[in-house]
Amino acid sequence: MPAVDQNLVTTWNEIEQNMYNSYPFWLASYQVAHRKTYATHSRMCGKKKWERNMGTVMRGVRKEPSPHIRQTATPSELNQVAKKDILDVQEMIIETTLKHHKFESRIIPFYPVFNDFLRDHLSATSKDIVEKITRYSDIFVRTAVLHSSPNIFIANKVGAAPLGGDVLTGAPMWDGKDMSVLSEAGAGPTVGKTVGYRQELVAMLGNPGNLSILNCFLADSFLREDIRAVCWSEGGAGMPGNDSAMSGKNILICSNEAYNNFRFDPFLLDNRRLDLDVVQHGFKGSIGDNITCKIEDLPLRMNLDGTFPSPETREIGAVYNKNESILSQAYKDAPLEFAWMYAADGYDLLDVGPPPDEFVGGTMPKGFADMFWNGEVKFTKLFNIPYLDENNNQYFEFNTYGEHLKAISHLALGILGTQRRSVLPILFKRVRGA
Repeated sequence: MPAVDQNLVTTWNEIEQNMYNSYPFWLASYQVAHRKTYATHSRMCGKKKWERNMGTVMRGVRKEPSPHIRQTATPSELNQVAKKDILDVQEMIIETTLKHHKFESRIIPFYPVFNDFLRDHLSATSKDIVEKITRYSDIFVRTAVLHSSPNIFIANKVGAAPLGGDVLTGAPMWDGKDMSVLSEAGAGPTVGKTVGYRQELVAMLGNPGNLSILNCFLADSFLREDIRAVCWSEGGAGMPGNDSAMSGKNILICSNEAYNNFRFDPFLLDNRRLDLDVVQHGFKGSIGDNITCKIEDLPLRMNLDGTFPSPETREIGAVYNKNESILSQAYKDAPLEFAWMYAADGYDLLDVGPPPDEFVGGTMPKGFADMFWNGEVKFTKLFNIPYLDENNNQYFEFNTYGEHLKAISHLALGILGTQRRSVLPILFKRVRGA
């Protein structure tokens, strides 16, 4: 008789089936609450609907007004022939493609105590998948923005002019399509912000090189004056609305560490109101009238060699917190970090919509899995399971009796850089305290 691997087995009876049927409603409620906590960069983007059956590449075309070419105006006298401006509105083309990613849990056993399993292990697994989906969607946007940006702001760039006119450095860009060229595996990306290019950025960092209030003002000035980006009050398909406290401002996304350090900033200490107690009450909210802050969980940190360390690891060995997920030492020790200055209308996330009708809904025979790719977490029994024969040779058999279960999710993504210059990545040195 074949022997089944008990580590992969799970069993459901009719009583537990009733609990399972009610579970998706609880999970949907959890997803909404969880996304509010973890979404950062994705909330800076507008939405654009993907049209099915229109090919593999979305091409966006926008009208671009004629440039302002003068700083003075000298019209002709009324009794003379009038001069005239000939204006031409041009078109700009931007392209992107759809991507997708899948998430799965390990096969979940109920043994030995199935009651505890349902209350603890299953709910913990679903929570973990929801969190990872939300974060994956967010760092997908962050990755696309980093490699799409035509400029990088270098804090206190070495050799910068007094007005800071060259603290921006031009950057190689990704074309918005195949993301395999951006993988950090092996030698790293082959286009966009490669490891070699990041090493060049490290050499440009000056002193003190931290995310100071003056550097934030300078980045905001570049967006408004040099790049002429639209602030949130004048546009923004994402957030905020016109009645928001952030209207008329650009949004700085930074780490809690960088935000807390503003209370020690020399500019704030020298120019604060006399009744502002930054020691007891800290720094809050906006930087001046033009910038407001949003805290990012697990910001993008970088080593001096241009690599990105993994944020977390799992504690192993004979320790009190074995199996706990903790910050990796390499991430804690990374000396550099990115912040992001967002003006409005920089990027649109693609609203992919449902899969083809033939693959969802009532068209599929009963017992066959519907296709889905909206990031919803589902539980399935439709997979093969390994067995061992009497000679301990492994073979696979379909989960015919439904004695095994795992959570799955399929996510389709896409992002369109409508105005790449409207988001400015800021590279700076990490500092804690005064």
